Amino acid sequence: MRSSNVLFDENDAVLVSDFGLASLIAQPIAAQHMVVYKSPEYGYARKVTMQSDVWSYGSLLIELLTGKVSINSAPQGTNGVDLCSWVHRAVREEWTAEIFDKEISGQKSALPGMLRLLQIAMRCIERFPEKRPEMREVTREVEKIQAPVITEDDDDVSGDRSLTDDSLSTSTSMIGDER
Repeated sequence: MRSSNVLFDENDAVLVSDFGLASLIAQPIAAQHMVVYKSPEYGYARKVTMQSDVWSYGSLLIELLTGKVSINSAPQGTNGVDLCSWVHRAVREEWTAEIFDKEISGQKSALPGMLRLLQIAMRCIERFPEKRPEMREVTREVEKIQAPVITEDDDDVSGDRSLTDDSLSTSTSMIGDER
């Protein structure tokens, strides 16, 4: 799965294209194409597991939140970014507000959901597979996020730098308490 394979229909229902077609390709080629967002363990063991899928999903969420293209899914001729490293650095250096795509972060009411989704994505891209959540837990957490009600008095918060590593880690620890 990669961001270019996630589509929306006229009712904004999510559609996934190309899923399952890899089985029609020779197995070694299929494995290469299926691992767009390469997890750390894939890098050294060349093995795809359910936790690799969790990593990939987290990477996809980060692409959606940042509006940037991952180095692993960048189309031919374009430059991508090592998004997982970039996001970890952004959180560590306390400029989390800069992570979000300006197209979607301009609405103040959207920020809590975006921050929550970032927290989930950060758990998915943990370096060690055993620290990543199970996909059913990720699904449950994503489904709990409510779409914001957009009002006319929502301010542009693109310059708000209040989303820091502390706010992210505090909220992340609260996530762990919900389990």
